[in-house]
Amino acid sequence: MGFLRFGPVGYAPYCADRLRRTVANGVRAEPPSWLELQATKSKRPIGISVTMMDGRTISLPVDSASTSKEVCQTLSQKVKLQDTFGFSLYIALYDKVWSLGSGSEHVMDAISQCEQEVKRKGGQEQHAPWRLFFRKEIFTPWHDCSQDNVSTDIIYRQVIRGLKSGEYQCEKEEDTVALAAKHFYVQFGSDMSMENTRTVVKECINSKLLEAKSEEKWTQMVNTAHAQSDKVKAEVVDYARQKWSMFFSKFFEVAKLSGPPLPKSKFIFAINSMGITFLDEREKNLLVLSYPELTGVNAIRERKCVCLLTLKGDFTLNAIAATDISDLVAMFLAGLIQRSEYAVTLQEINRQDDKTFLSFKKAELISLIKDDEFSVARGWLKGKNERTGEIGAVPAEAVLILPTLTKPTNEVLSLISLSPDQRKTIIDNTVKGTITERVAPSTLKDFSVEYFRYLQQLFDHIIIQGWQLLWLCCGLFPPTNSLLKHAQRFIETRKREPLATDCLQRLQGPRKLPPHQVEVDAIQQNSTQIFHKIQFPNDTQENFEVGSNTKIKDLVRTIANKVMLSSAEGFSLFVKTPDKVLSLNETDYFFDSLRQITDWSRRAKRVNQAGGPVNVSYTVFFMRKLWFNIIPGRDVEADLIFHYPQELPKYLRGYHRCTKEEMVMLGALLFRVKVDNDKTQFPMIPRMLKDLVPNDQLKAMSADEWKKHIFAEYNKQTGTTVEQAMIGFLKIVYKWPTFGCAFFDVKQTSEPNFPDIVRIAISKQGVTVIHPKTKDILAVHPYNKIANWCSGSTYFHMTVGNLVRGNKILCETSLGYKIDDLLTSYVNMHLNEKRGQRRNQHFD
Repeated sequence: MGFLRFGPVGYAPYCADRLRRTVANGVRAEPPSWLELQATKSKRPIGISVTMMDGRTISLPVDSASTSKEVCQTLSQKVKLQDTFGFSLYIALYDKVWSLGSGSEHVMDAISQCEQEVKRKGGQEQHAPWRLFFRKEIFTPWHDCSQDNVSTDIIYRQVIRGLKSGEYQCEKEEDTVALAAKHFYVQFGSDMSMENTRTVVKECINSKLLEAKSEEKWTQMVNTAHAQSDKVKAEVVDYARQKWSMFFSKFFEVAKLSGPPLPKSKFIFAINSMGITFLDEREKNLLVLSYPELTGVNAIRERKCVCLLTLKGDFTLNAIAATDISDLVAMFLAGLIQRSEYAVTLQEINRQDDKTFLSFKKAELISLIKDDEFSVARGWLKGKNERTGEIGAVPAEAVLILPTLTKPTNEVLSLISLSPDQRKTIIDNTVKGTITERVAPSTLKDFSVEYFRYLQQLFDHIIIQGWQLLWLCCGLFPPTNSLLKHAQRFIETRKREPLATDCLQRLQGPRKLPPHQVEVDAIQQNSTQIFHKIQFPNDTQENFEVGSNTKIKDLVRTIANKVMLSSAEGFSLFVKTPDKVLSLNETDYFFDSLRQITDWSRRAKRVNQAGGPVNVSYTVFFMRKLWFNIIPGRDVEADLIFHYPQELPKYLRGYHRCTKEEMVMLGALLFRVKVDNDKTQFPMIPRMLKDLVPNDQLKAMSADEWKKHIFAEYNKQTGTTVEQAMIGFLKIVYKWPTFGCAFFDVKQTSEPNFPDIVRIAISKQGVTVIHPKTKDILAVHPYNKIANWCSGSTYFHMTVGNLVRGNKILCETSLGYKIDDLLTSYVNMHLNEKRGQRRNQHFD
């Protein structure tokens, strides 16, 4: 501090204050973030925004030493939150969300981790898309919604958001409807209307449930079950606390040092309002303990271990957060005992001569009655004997107050009545009873027959696994030249083996990556045939056989032949993950591409909060990628399965410039696609407009005018089938210069005469820059004028002209990888065309 006093004016007090804060809040675990470096230059506090569960965003200043506890306290003061227990600060990056708690975690450490992750993926730290949330993490077992309306409202909003996102899911449909009905009452009271009900359905019902049942069906069910109760927010919160207690838990990683046997020694220790649960990495319950089953807890061995005393045995657990575990469990036990309504007797007392005192036997349940005349401090309690129904005074030392607000189970009562040795004997017998003991063979001969039969089975199993492994290896890479002839000879001399022929056929070129899980699953079932589901743009799907040596281009041709396309040119396979949609390289092996994409997504998500592996869901699509040599009507199958469903969304999003007459004609064709010849649907046109007219042109006419013009045009199309209407749609759109384009809205920073947001259209002609509002063409760049391009997670750059004096087009976008891939594919297509023309000229 003495040294800092002599520092430059302005920096001396600034550094001294930062040092005092660091000493008070402890050392950091991560390097400074980009935000901190910028704040240091200006010597100002760092501004962060925290999203509340009701949608509000609250801005507040922090510094390098700020902890989650300080941020939670500031937020609580700003929103006037009184019941602050269990509220925590959360941070999210991409699809990963984790809790910073409300303790000593440094907020800037978490932000620094997010920036490092973004930089690792090739992005820039200042563009790290981290988000902070303030939400309920854990309930006390005695949570009372009436104590703080602000707390109840925040938790209520969290539950509603969780229902919509699918974080919280009801087992029964009726429960979902009941919660939605309560939300209706909170939002609109008794104001019954279908519009209000639809709003509630959109706010509460998860998209998967809406796919299973229509929005109209959910609207009808919610409308029928409309709630008429006060305090419905509290009811929703209480339902969530009891139903989804595991989602309102504190999780800790622990390792068992001693205690009763468990299937695993390392597991997740979950604490919530209902009790304690031991979970494995797949979130399977290893042991569930209610609070009445706990008899004590304390941190030991320099606070790196926690000792948990239970009626089912004592556990010693190693945990980094041993003190946090001990403090939280002890607080819950103390709070429950203070509020408990039940006790169990430890001895027998017979006072039949004086009715003031309660008589009871050992191990009987006593219901405690709150009375100002009696208290534990005075040594007496008032209670009711559950067996006899009598009420009287009970000596405090004669009973054990149970940490529970509900009546304990018979199992708990019986375990309490036993001595520790008796409990241990019962638990040991229970554990032994779950293990089926092998009956000893009657003779040595019988034993030998059984034993050697088992060895033979084991040997056969090993041989099968060996061939399965050889099958996988043969599909990955060939042996070296010195080993190849021996491997071939080994396989050829064992042609009776079921997998021998397949192994010989699979000795081809090397794969880049290990087997995909689909390959492993198939061969473990002794199946060499693998079928993979391929999705089409018209929402249909088919299964196609793929092998370890199947390349993308081979599968594309197979699919094109199966759906009877006139040509496979321009079509490609795409993989859709929760993060991205990626085109597959036609020269790669199919399973290599799948493995590469799913591995990348898995690394991006790392592991989930419970420590288990992340399962990455994906879908394989077959679609047109390059739009050339297309004339609507020439290849009907391609038009109906691919061209129409791929072009329709672009039209409805308003990417094309078109006249009112064209929009009316197209609207009539789209109406026919939806209803065919059913003219009774005519009154529904105003509700269907968003599926008939570009979204930026909906207000070009009133809904009634659109209805009149579209229906008039529809009547002119008498005799037109649905398929003809689809092709008719394509024939009109085909005339526009933007037909077949892929559109990307980006932020450009290189051309001052262009708007900040421009629309890039990529087609066989080149790259076109369009004004997104007027749809005027601002610039056209043919492929032979494009010198270079590159992309990253947050940008796309392109050089037009030559590399020395070319003009750079700089764009900010998260879809740079898509633009890059599409541009590369079109350029390669043009280069291949030129090579073909040169070869033809040479032979001529």
